[in-house]
Amino acid sequence: MAMYRFRLLVALLCSLLLISLPVGAQDASVPAYQPTPCPFEQPPDFTLECGTLTVPEDHFDAANSSTLSLFTVIWKAQSDTPRPDPIVMINGGPGFSSTGFPPVMMGFAPLMTERDVIFFDMRGAGHSQPTLACPLYAEFVREALGADWSVDDFNARRNTLLENCLRESGVNLEVYDRAQIAADIEALRVALGIEQINLMGFSYGNFVAQQALSDFGAQGHIRAVVMDSPPASQGEFAPGLGLQRALDAVFAACAADAACSSAYPDLPAVLASVVQQLDAEPVMLDAPDYLRGSPVPLRLDGDFFVSILMAQVTDVNRAGDIPKLIYAFKDGAYDLAPLVAADQIFITDMMWTIGEHMAARCRENILVGQASEDPVLAGFINRSLFIDALQPVCAAAEIPAAEPDRFTPVSSDVPTLIGIGALDPYALARPALPTAADLAGEFAAPLPNSTIMVVPGAGHTVSFATHNGMCVQNVMLAFFNDPSAAPDMSCLDAPEMAFQFAIE
Repeated sequence: MAMYRFRLLVALLCSLLLISLPVGAQDASVPAYQPTPCPFEQPPDFTLECGTLTVPEDHFDAANSSTLSLFTVIWKAQSDTPRPDPIVMINGGPGFSSTGFPPVMMGFAPLMTERDVIFFDMRGAGHSQPTLACPLYAEFVREALGADWSVDDFNARRNTLLENCLRESGVNLEVYDRAQIAADIEALRVALGIEQINLMGFSYGNFVAQQALSDFGAQGHIRAVVMDSPPASQGEFAPGLGLQRALDAVFAACAADAACSSAYPDLPAVLASVVQQLDAEPVMLDAPDYLRGSPVPLRLDGDFFVSILMAQVTDVNRAGDIPKLIYAFKDGAYDLAPLVAADQIFITDMMWTIGEHMAARCRENILVGQASEDPVLAGFINRSLFIDALQPVCAAAEIPAAEPDRFTPVSSDVPTLIGIGALDPYALARPALPTAADLAGEFAAPLPNSTIMVVPGAGHTVSFATHNGMCVQNVMLAFFNDPSAAPDMSCLDAPEMAFQFAIE
């Protein structure tokens, strides 16, 4: 179970240890970098440099702008003769921090052999200041885990809380979008005196990478880009469809596997019966609260069970556990539920900046997902963060959508590797694009020097896929070392899914 919790945190691109950073009134036209003490112990065998980057609050009106401080962590290359082009990591969410949980950052050790790897917290998120954190949101999440609220009641309570938090933030909410973040990355390059950088985006971070290519790619300072798990959250977006497609693929693979089909027959019907049973007779459990110590009441109903399945299929390595998990819950073995709830609490407290998430989605008009009508999935999907029920928050908090020309369409010759999981529910959520490869093709179309890597049996954030060891990161490393050559992806030729007959 400890490995499950670590993998879930990795899949969600987490952070830890909130610290306070100064917000200066310096010359907003010049980015400035200042080393600072790291808020965590130095991991053995690695050298880290923490710092703050001072940037204009508004890059498009820098002369009249105040400043923001962005927190960075530079993991130094392990080579005595490092290459001059570091990798800049662009996290997802929007709203996740990337800097504060060393075990996650160490997961990219293969990329640190010959290059520095730079992590930074996006404006408004994580350790960067000012923060758009909403402390009461953590209380809401704890209360909701044990509450018997309808979908409408849940959404109304959440929306009111977020509206109040954003209105009371005292922050200019019109400067939290991908165009500003892309300019932050260019400011980081300039402040560190680096001629060329490589970019590596995760989930939403790939939209930022696209923007950086559009705005700065022609200048020659972006050497290569890896896009890890770009989502289908622009345009028509149906998260319930994405989850259903992923589950259907798991069920079909199980039915085609003699051992799996014998042990776990008729998975769609069993799933529906488990959801129906838990909705009719919810089970009250206690979830650990790692930060506060006292257990949090958990109402395990059908919707929460579906949220567990979403976590499993999103986790890049856990889809093969799903048949066993469905049958375990059918038999009343609910051990995993409190651990998933505990992770949700911990992530909300320490890793997730909900205000930054909302500001970016309002400015960019993304994640406006369609509600689900599926009787099994609707209860969970229709109270998730990825549906249009959250859009009234934008108007109530007076966050206008950005100007139509703010986010320039990407078109770039910079070499790009697009890695995507075949079972990624966020990649399967575009009704007109039935496969993850189809979505990757959409991202690749305006990038003539791009290569697509579809990882079989994998969910979201393929960098952490364990196919044949660290196959995926080795492909990425080979690409960074020579972006002009087609990377050897033969290590992906492994069984599509390893079904489990015991949950680790």
